[in-house]
Amino acid sequence: MILTIACIGAGFGTLSDARAQSSNRNEVRAAISEHGWYVVWGVTINEAEYGKFTYAVANSVAGTNPGPVMAYFSHLAERNIDKVADQAPALSRRLVQDLVIESLDNPGRTISRANLQLRGGIATYRRWKTVRVPDGTERYKIYGPRNPFTGKRTWTYGYRPKFKSVRVPLPNHHQPYVKFRILRPNNPPAVAQLFTFWSYGSAQGGGFFKKVGADWVEIKGGKHWASFREVNATSTSVTLFDPSRNMQVRLDGRKAYWRYPTGSWNYLFERVQ
Repeated sequence: MILTIACIGAGFGTLSDARAQSSNRNEVRAAISEHGWYVVWGVTINEAEYGKFTYAVANSVAGTNPGPVMAYFSHLAERNIDKVADQAPALSRRLVQDLVIESLDNPGRTISRANLQLRGGIATYRRWKTVRVPDGTERYKIYGPRNPFTGKRTWTYGYRPKFKSVRVPLPNHHQPYVKFRILRPNNPPAVAQLFTFWSYGSAQGGGFFKKVGADWVEIKGGKHWASFREVNATSTSVTLFDPSRNMQVRLDGRKAYWRYPTGSWNYLFERVQ
């Protein structure tokens, strides 16, 4: 079973220079933390600092000195390295620190030692600001006083400036990260053990439930809807087969997909629990 390292989360803050309303930071961070990873975020850096960070990684690797890289992880305190090492007792504290550097030197690659998995990288956030700019003129009516005898009002056309809102790109921001995952010894990270209940939102509500062995059922509106057999499980998803409809369903941490055995996967719905 995969265990997230929740105990090292205290004190990890967010930075105000990458606000959700003016960047895609939330979406990027959610994608990085999928599938049971706990993410340690470094400081947010701009385009100029990006090169300095990669240089610091190279120096840390070449000189076996973690100091230049750790300077970018203001929240990665000494105690957090200790806590990670405590949950991976086969690894020394210095080895865990070296693995952090190695993961950042090989972004996107999963590094495994004993029961610890690490993956490092740099998240890139698109940023923008919304401004109002002139967009020609618009015509409107200007009414004069009402005629006391006819009751009618005179009017003429006037013109005033018109504006529209446009999104102006700002320089990207970047944020280095290292994410951790602890595996129980002698227990591989099979999603079949993690997903015993997978619910989705609909008019009636429903979900997939794992029974004994490899059998699953789908319940919709409080009633049995379909029966499935588990045919495959990986570290990120589980695949079910419905023989009555000759159809497969794949469940991952956030979404469900379906297909016929010889077809391509199609989006089905989002997970709500």
